[in-house]
Amino acid sequence: MKIAPYVLVASAVALSVTASAIPAFLKRAGNQAAAFACLFNYFAGRGLSDTCSMTIATDFGIVTSGSLSDLTIDLTSSADPLSFTWSSTGLTLGLLSIPGVNFEVTEAKSRNILNDNNIDIARFETPSAPATQIGASMKTTIGQSPLIVYTDKQAQFSAFVGDLITNSSLTFFLKSSGDVTVRVTIPASYTLPFGVPSTSITVNGVGCSSSYTMAGINLNINNSNGLQFKSLSDHTVDRTTGAFSLTLTIILKNPSQLYLNLGDLTLDTMDGAGVAVGTTLLQAVNLVPGDNTITAIVTSSAAASATLYKRVTTMGDTWTLTGAAGTGSKNTVVAAALVSLKAMITIPALNVD
Repeated sequence: MKIAPYVLVASAVALSVTASAIPAFLKRAGNQAAAFACLFNYFAGRGLSDTCSMTIATDFGIVTSGSLSDLTIDLTSSADPLSFTWSSTGLTLGLLSIPGVNFEVTEAKSRNILNDNNIDIARFETPSAPATQIGASMKTTIGQSPLIVYTDKQAQFSAFVGDLITNSSLTFFLKSSGDVTVRVTIPASYTLPFGVPSTSITVNGVGCSSSYTMAGINLNINNSNGLQFKSLSDHTVDRTTGAFSLTLTIILKNPSQLYLNLGDLTLDTMDGAGVAVGTTLLQAVNLVPGDNTITAIVTSSAAASATLYKRVTTMGDTWTLTGAAGTGSKNTVVAAALVSLKAMITIPALNVD
């Protein structure tokens, strides 16, 4: 006697104890069995009940892993409530197989919550995008989507951005509800006597979640190569007060696959002895992977001007740039993110003749 897999799955659900008595790791397995039974019946043309719609809306483990080949975030918006644009050209998900079903995801869109350090900090919806699937690996894209920061989680979102800038890597979570179009085939051996021929079916509200680990920009005090001097393009000096301004071209190295548009950044500047000597304006910081050429305008403070100018034009110096004052950007999210920034740059003896 042939017993269809969906019957076995349903039986497993019936034999389980009540949800309140199941430890968390077993609840997931129970939900998974019920969800597989629901999907099998749906794919076999038996419809999707309200109960089944609720079952597949939970995270029943259909996604086993997630990765992003790149991530683009534009943080220059001043929208109220806070909303930024983000996208990715390469989202890859590992998928579980469903007993008795051959399926291939061909299109997907989703509603998502960004979770960092176990706190939901923002949400976004992706437009519908084509998907390809080879074996258990599905690939798609995240089209440009508004990333809406929860009003009471601005500080946590700033910390997330700060970690992207200063850390060598970062792990975060996406909790999602997806609408997917799948091409489904059910062999005759699983739904006697005829099976289900290849057909395209849309399933709405599929719950899933995954962690994502990405390399960060790693701009911090321990990375001596993060900022590099390239050239001096202009300078002015007040011979009476000693106040000066230097326009430098510097290189900011981005070892990650992050595309991060931060806009203008104003950083407090300390000399090699740790004395505050002025500010450095980094103009139009729009980072891409690799070397980024940036214009930096250094403006000295009155107290440090004479000695600092002499030092950088005769011996050079190593400066520390920080966002400690929390005023490094007109954008409040970016300004708060920069509080954790501390980076070094070595300035050689400048030829100002």
